[in-house]
Amino acid sequence: MILLMASALLVTPCCTHLPESLSAAPTYIQRSYRVQEHYQLYGKRLEVYYELLSAALKAKVPPLLSLLEAPSRRRTATRYYLE
Repeated sequence: MILLMASALLVTPCCTHLPESLSAAPTYIQRSYRVQEHYQLYGKRLEVYYELLSAALKAKVPPLLSLLEAPSRRRTATRYYLE
């Protein structure tokens, strides 16, 4: 049951709206905003999935929990830089 809920979190569509301040922006700016929003939301969903998976393993198969390593908390840059 927990895994089905976690799977639903990963499949839910995202990034379908833009702030009004970006609605008049060029298409490439709108697209970059959507891409950034998508990756932020995807990261949050992965964290939730990890927590649910950890809880399920802890409840059902505790020896496997030691094989699941905690995700690194270091954030990587997801922006494109042009020089």
